[in-house]
Amino acid sequence: AMGIIFPIASVLRLFTFGMAAGMQPIIGYNYGAGQNIRVKDTFYYACKINFLAISVFVFLIMLFAGNIVGLFSKNDPDLVALGTHAMRIFLVMTSFDVVTILGGRYFQAIGKGMQAIMLGLLRQILIFVPVLYLLSIKYKLNGIWFSEPITEIIAAAVAALFIAKEMKSLSPKGRGQG
Repeated sequence: AMGIIFPIASVLRLFTFGMAAGMQPIIGYNYGAGQNIRVKDTFYYACKINFLAISVFVFLIMLFAGNIVGLFSKNDPDLVALGTHAMRIFLVMTSFDVVTILGGRYFQAIGKGMQAIMLGLLRQILIFVPVLYLLSIKYKLNGIWFSEPITEIIAAAVAALFIAKEMKSLSPKGRGQG
């Protein structure tokens, strides 16, 4: 089931990585030029568009989860049932990954590599591994499925705090004190 879910999750994230790659030079240029309103607008616009697009994709995957898993199952009804259940849980909060991914690229664009690295490690290692371990002990297989959405929410909340602090430091006319 994980062999089916991970590639689908990766395809969903490709859209976000593409948006991040397009957003990064725009933010970097405008940050360097002291155009902080453009910096903020670009980041927020990228987040909104991306969140909406990923939410639509996730909704469609939720609707057709059984059909999608069936494409990879060679008519194994147990795998289709398990994969459908797992996919719906595992991907339900994928839209929130937008904040973490775009936030990391935002910090890269403004030359704050430590924050960018922190956001990357945050989701992949610092949160996911302990959540996966603890939930798998307590809830077995369902704990594994729920580890991803819980990680997405925690990582997005922390990333949002980093970003909000940084955005607050940007003055309308210049770079501010941050």
